[in-house]
Parts: sequence; structure tokens; C-alpha cells
Amino acid sequence: MEGSPPTPSLARRCAAGARWIVPAGILALLPKCPACIVAYLAISSGIGISITTAIYLRMALVMLSVASLCYFAGSYGHGVITWWRSTQRHPQFEASKAVKNCQ
Repeated sequence: MEGSPPTPSLARRCAAGARWIVPAGILALLPKCPACIVAYLAISSGIGISITTAIYLRMALVMLSVASLCYFAGSYGHGVITWWRSTQRHPQFEASKAVKNCQ
């Protein structure tokens, strides 16, 4: 179709899907207990942190994930609204054209 943007490549579509999956996966898999975060870090990397640090780390991960999901939702919503407005006819302009044609 003429005038329409080209279809995005498979890599771009996968990257767009990963934008949503990564923060949502972090929120889904993040343990609620700070002691579990301490244990996971100690087992996976050998780094020991305090419970207080784990609490701040968990809150930072939650806030970053929620903020990125809000940003992606906002940019997606903006794109949908822009597309919807471009596909709609503007009746106020058509009415003014009809009035001009009658005169």
C-alpha cells in the first residue's frame, strides 16, 4: 500500500516485545522477602549484602520496572492515539468545505 510505513523487521518486532517482557519478568520473579534477595545474590555471585541494602535494592528494582512499564505504555498509547487521529476524518473541516461550496 502506498504511503504506509514499511513493515518492521523481525529483529525490531522481537526488541519491541522484549521491552515489555523484561520489566514485567523482573516484577514477576522478584522475591518479596529481602532475605531471599540476599541469599540469591550470595549463591549466584558470592556477594554478601545486608538486609537493609536488600530492601533498598528491591525497592529500586520495583520502581525502575514500574517506571519503564509506564513509559512503554505511554509511548505505545501515544502511537495508537496518533494513528487513530490520522485515520479519522475531521467533520469540522468537511462542514466548512460544504458551507463554502454552498455560497
